[in-house]
Amino acid sequence: MKIKTVLFSVSLVLLGSLGTLALTSFSSQEQGSRPSVPRPSPEEMKKIMEAYMKAAVPGPEHKKLAEGAGEWVWETKTYMGPGSPATKTSMKVHSRMLLGGRFLMEEVEGKLMGQVFQGISITGYDKVRKGYQNLWMDSMGTMMTYSFGKEKVKGEIHFSGTMVDPMSPKGRPFRSVLRHRGKDSHSFELYDSLPGTKQEFLVMSVSAKRVK
Repeated sequence: MKIKTVLFSVSLVLLGSLGTLALTSFSSQEQGSRPSVPRPSPEEMKKIMEAYMKAAVPGPEHKKLAEGAGEWVWETKTYMGPGSPATKTSMKVHSRMLLGGRFLMEEVEGKLMGQVFQGISITGYDKVRKGYQNLWMDSMGTMMTYSFGKEKVKGEIHFSGTMVDPMSPKGRPFRSVLRHRGKDSHSFELYDSLPGTKQEFLVMSVSAKRVK
């Protein structure tokens, strides 16, 4: 990533912050009171710039995400409930990095329960929170599902989030585990709970292989 791009992004953030400070100051002065938010000193501005630049540059975690770019085949097993038989299907996946190597987008296509299925997954690493973020959306609903996770052991990322659907409009917890098995394979497990209970069960398992 070019330093000019980083500086441009940081400048936009700082301009927005300074604009907010200016509006606050103007509003306070109109009301006859002193500004409640002081302007940062040059030294403070330098520290702010450095912090934003450090957070904006992709790191080793993003290089690891980039290994997922390419063409893949997912062999999936889905389960309707605890103890139910697995429904097996194959999915084609096209993956690529976005925004200068910061996010991995996976475009999934196949069939699920006899219907055409499309899904999009976007995964990134947040250097501020020091964890992985994932956003999932698909053709079986109008909602987006967000989860946050950390690498608990090497090559194994544990995500957790809240799932919203017609059975749980207020949301219910779920978790997933992503296991890297080299540059050409990985696996994924999704665990859900029955609405109104804490009974957890395996909803989906994925075995992913790179197409060579």
